[in-house]
Amino acid sequence: MHGTTEKYHAMHYVVTLDGVPSAPTENTGRLNAFMSMWGDCKIEFEVCTGTMLSRQGAGLTETILRCLSSAYESGADAVFFYEDDALLFEESFCDEDYRRELLMSSPDDALLLLIGAHDFWIDQEKLDEKLGGNPERFSRGDSEYLPLLQSFGTYGFAVLRNKMQRVISLLNAELEECTKQARKCSPDLCIYQFDKNTEGVYVIDPLIVDHKRGTYSNSWKKFRKDTQNGEIWMGKRKVRDMLAKKLIKTWKNTKGF
Repeated sequence: MHGTTEKYHAMHYVVTLDGVPSAPTENTGRLNAFMSMWGDCKIEFEVCTGTMLSRQGAGLTETILRCLSSAYESGADAVFFYEDDALLFEESFCDEDYRRELLMSSPDDALLLLIGAHDFWIDQEKLDEKLGGNPERFSRGDSEYLPLLQSFGTYGFAVLRNKMQRVISLLNAELEECTKQARKCSPDLCIYQFDKNTEGVYVIDPLIVDHKRGTYSNSWKKFRKDTQNGEIWMGKRKVRDMLAKKLIKTWKNTKGF
């Protein structure tokens, strides 16, 4: 659990390609739709304008990296990221004190806290050996912080200031490596190349943010399957209802695994 401080300023970035001249036309109107859906929440969102790059995932990686660096340079105590197709599950999240407590109660080794994602792989070893089988809990409601080894999606997450530079370094490394290796960039998976002895990635369970059904995927350059009902994980909040079938071995690193 992180210490509290009188000074606390969190930034909220919504990542969007709406209005970017070279972006697919399917992005038109998505930013306004997001702002309308989240309007009652009274969160002051900053627009994180997306970058169009030819390599899959590179534009998103660069975009998050740029805005996270900007948040750090501005002196923000924390930063939340959302994609413009993120939906709100938990109305309590609209309360500023709730959001602050959510971050301040998170585990000390948390590099990043997911508030929305899917296809999780829980770090059962950490859960059993370091936490005695009982995850750390959020003081409000029945929520808990689950340690992870894998997840997919960047449509809802938060980073505290003392971890920003470390996350920036991981994103920088991913952008360089995916270009060098001529492969797709994965900003969601590269975060898991952490030192397992001192760092971790956590998800708040149940989730706070959902993903809108049937939206155009800029990474995959297509509409998500079944535009009527969405992917199988959409609409679900409990992490254990969205577990991955396998752990991607290529993302394991020598320090952490």
